[in-house]
Amino acid sequence: MSVRSASLFLAAAFSACLAAPAAFAQSTAVQEIVVQGHGPADTETHSKTVSYADLDLGREAGARTLLQRISGAAKVVCGPEAQTRDLQDAKFYKSCTQQAADRAVASVNNPGVSALYHKNR
Repeated sequence: MSVRSASLFLAAAFSACLAAPAAFAQSTAVQEIVVQGHGPADTETHSKTVSYADLDLGREAGARTLLQRISGAAKVVCGPEAQTRDLQDAKFYKSCTQQAADRAVASVNNPGVSALYHKNR
């Protein structure tokens, strides 16, 4: 190997070492989701961000905690249950929270979370 080839190899290796942390940071998934619900007339959308960076989704306890957070956020974005004055409002609320949770669980894209969600649904 010539001196020039060795220098180019070392420069390339050094550049790769510097770029590795940045590439790793970019490939790390964002560990939050947005739960969205629509108003009764579908004229407005409410959203709430749910973080799960502190959870180990590989464990059932972590998946269960995330599902509780998603459920709570769905209730917030669809309006408080106490505001359901009649059967029509109650049906809307139930549908809204179900759809919001369905979309949020799908966006997590974790087989364990999805399985637990559909098992307990």
